[in-house]
Amino acid sequence: MTRLLVLLLLSIVASRSGAKEIAPTPEHCFVEKIYDTAPVMAYVGDRKCLAFEPARVMTGIWINQFEGSIFRENAKIMAEANVSRHNAWLQFDEETQMPDGFKPVAGHGYRLRFIGLIPKAGQSSQYGHLGMWKRMVLVDRVIAWEDLGSFNPCGEARRAAGLCQ
Repeated sequence: MTRLLVLLLLSIVASRSGAKEIAPTPEHCFVEKIYDTAPVMAYVGDRKCLAFEPARVMTGIWINQFEGSIFRENAKIMAEANVSRHNAWLQFDEETQMPDGFKPVAGHGYRLRFIGLIPKAGQSSQYGHLGMWKRMVLVDRVIAWEDLGSFNPCGEARRAAGLCQ
């Protein structure tokens, strides 16, 4: 919600000032762009907007869902990743180096080893879809991956209890 309000205010100010582009800074992470004839404020991306801790090798389970990107560092199985409150939103961007053949499929879980970047504390607590995640990991380079197959959020216990199929 906060990001939406900031975006709205910035677009009003930019449209009144006549500015064609606003330089990105940590305090100001949007640039004005014209789509068709309408000015819009476009996010410059996490790499340009956030400060990160030093890059490090990370291993864990990633569940790639519709409007979800669950990552649990050091998890061994998908069930560990799905139930933890310590999960992070796993973010890929246009600068992420992907190995040949790695084409993530929605609804699948993956065992990943990658070089990751974690934002320094105090910058944001809203990441991912609709800002609903308190933590985020930006993937710089995927080192290794294993497709664990389709993820079923139902789980055996819920299925046995008749709560889902």
